[in-house]
Amino acid sequence: MKEKFFEKACELPLPVSFRIYVKKHLTPNRALLTGFIFLIFLGSVLLSLPFSYTGDSPSPVNCIFTSTSALCVTGLIVEDTAVKWTLFGKTIILLLIQTGALGYMTFASFLIISLGGKVTVYPRLIMKESFASQNIYGLGRFAKRVIAMTFFFELIGAFFLSFAFVPKFGFARGFGHAIFNSISAFCNAGFSTFSDSLVSFRTDPVVVTTVSTLVILGGIGFVVLLDLKKYCGLKIKNIFSKYPTGPKPILIPYSKMILIAYAILIVFPFFFFWFNEYALRADISFAEKIYSSFFQAVTPRTAGFNTADFNIFTNASLIVVIVLMFIGTGSGSTGGGVKISTVALALSTLVATLQGREKISILKRSVPPAQIFRAFSLITLSILWIILIFVLIQLFSDGYEIERIIYKLVFEIVSAFGTVGLSLGSKTNPAHSFSSDLPSIGKLLLVSTMIMGRLGPLTFGAALVKRTKSKKINYVKGFMPIG
Repeated sequence: MKEKFFEKACELPLPVSFRIYVKKHLTPNRALLTGFIFLIFLGSVLLSLPFSYTGDSPSPVNCIFTSTSALCVTGLIVEDTAVKWTLFGKTIILLLIQTGALGYMTFASFLIISLGGKVTVYPRLIMKESFASQNIYGLGRFAKRVIAMTFFFELIGAFFLSFAFVPKFGFARGFGHAIFNSISAFCNAGFSTFSDSLVSFRTDPVVVTTVSTLVILGGIGFVVLLDLKKYCGLKIKNIFSKYPTGPKPILIPYSKMILIAYAILIVFPFFFFWFNEYALRADISFAEKIYSSFFQAVTPRTAGFNTADFNIFTNASLIVVIVLMFIGTGSGSTGGGVKISTVALALSTLVATLQGREKISILKRSVPPAQIFRAFSLITLSILWIILIFVLIQLFSDGYEIERIIYKLVFEIVSAFGTVGLSLGSKTNPAHSFSSDLPSIGKLLLVSTMIMGRLGPLTFGAALVKRTKSKKINYVKGFMPIG
């Protein structure tokens, strides 16, 4: 029944032969990947135009890298954003960031709805993959709410950031800085209009608080944000209503899990960085220790901004940052990584296995075996990809000293995969990421890693691998020794 509905609903006003080819070969996963590659190519072409940059023309690889980093909301840079790109170039980067964070199909659906049209099944299927949604129904309205919510938070963020930037740079430049950094923060992109990211504002409570809040809001995911909006709305209605009626305000289990996990992944790193990096330092004030510890705990959630030099961090702190970058944010958010829910599911399965339980549950909700299978497949595929890229870059990049290079390279690869944007820096230019020191093949390998991290390993893999129908065969159960 579903297949017949899909065949009927997906009819496109195109020649029959092309329509048949699309339905057979261009699956939603492949359409999502194809759309990303097209936008990366378009962005790199626009960035290579003479009025997009200042000084010498950037190499084609650097344009592709910058376009990918912006579209995948990563923030790794091989050209100084503040100096290299003109207003037009920065605008292109900003548009790529916004499109990559929300998904190009979200904008398309929003325009269709705004013009009075209806979103067909095929775009809904692409949006379903983009937002990790369970079904395709209601995604048109969901896209409208997502865009409205995004613009609202970005404008509020720009308003608060303008209090820090306008007095220093004047109204036009200051508000421009505020808009760019607000969008970049909510989209967890990490691009900044300042060569040192936000290091110059590390003691500014307005900048640190606003950017951190935007990063957290963009990272917990739109499903959680909409659920929180509904929950707070019902709470306020019941408080001010003389006779409260209607549904009781309650958060869905997924929202509870993300909020709890997010709090844990901020509080524990905060205290770790406090005691391991800042507690014994006499050269900085108590307030700066608080701001820096908090910001470094938040930014590995795939934000990419930094207020400290990670090169002076201890190896233990770098490992913690790498783990945080690998975990990433909530599903259907503007960030990347393997996602908090994936790690939570894997840990719940581990605990259940150690306790001898066969059924997995989170917050009193049972988890289907298929989701457990996907979670472990995603983590395994992610680790294998990171190892593969590390080996390939080492293979094509000779002449690096082994002293700190392993940390730098692993840090950079995980940062690219988690679409974070944090880096231990370039040798030749402090304003650049370590990616700038890599040869062209190394940069292109990181380009593929950023795309994979943004789309998700399973979506990326499914787009490249031919899908096969499940065989209706049940084999005899066999025992496989493990451990």
